Amino acid sequence: PEPLRRQMTLVPAKTAADIDLRARREEVLRELLEKKRPLQFKRKLEKLGRLELRHLEDRAEIRRHLPLFFRQHIQRWAMAGETSAFLQEPTRRLFAAWADALDPAAELRFAALTLDGRPIAYHFGFETHGKFIFYKPTFDVAYWDYSVGTVLIRKLFEYIQDRPVHTFDLTIGGEEYKRRFANHEAAVYRGLFYARGPRAMARRWGDARVLRGRSDPWEALAARARRLRSAARRHGWAGLPGAALRAGFRRFVYRRVEVCLYARAAGAAPAD
Repeated sequence: PEPLRRQMTLVPAKTAADIDLRARREEVLRELLEKKRPLQFKRKLEKLGRLELRHLEDRAEIRRHLPLFFRQHIQRWAMAGETSAFLQEPTRRLFAAWADALDPAAELRFAALTLDGRPIAYHFGFETHGKFIFYKPTFDVAYWDYSVGTVLIRKLFEYIQDRPVHTFDLTIGGEEYKRRFANHEAAVYRGLFYARGPRAMARRWGDARVLRGRSDPWEALAARARRLRSAARRHGWAGLPGAALRAGFRRFVYRRVEVCLYARAAGAAPAD
């Protein structure tokens, strides 16, 4: 309603990416499964042993695997110079509660990628109303050079081939791998509602500046410094120029400008 709209501020947040399978389903899946790099790493891992993706559908078995899932995520983020959310007890309790509350054979999709029976990667996600939600992946850092995360997502593409899934939701975030796989992106906004009056107007103006990152340049500078240190850990200071050139080249090659137009003929029923 217009009165409420005047009290609301929309702040741009992250983008949301997904793979829409409602049109050209077979063709889109074939293109995803034929991508060269994921296929190469899959074959490389298969040379080490039997590679299998299995969705865990027994609650007791899920509880046994959750601690290893948490540990893999903590180690993987530490290698990237970041802090895993699973270091916090409330986050671990939340995921354990999801595992207890949701149907493990339908809504909850907790998968283990195993090599000769040993879990080398996990995916904790969801499936509902024709949408597969790629939510929380992780992998064993001992297999870092095998790009296990890429193999994991390829295995999930194989899984949805025989499922009534019309959207593979990559969720919010601007990670590079999402741009490589997604065929649709949408802007995500945060809506903030404020009371009336001069104090609320002042608060609204201040919040908008903070959320857009305009009022704290030092925080933006600190974030860039953290990303630089993380890159230095991965590539070494001497390797940073080469890594920057490769990243710039990839951004140039995969850059895409997309405009979506939605039209409906007069009197036509809205699309589902």
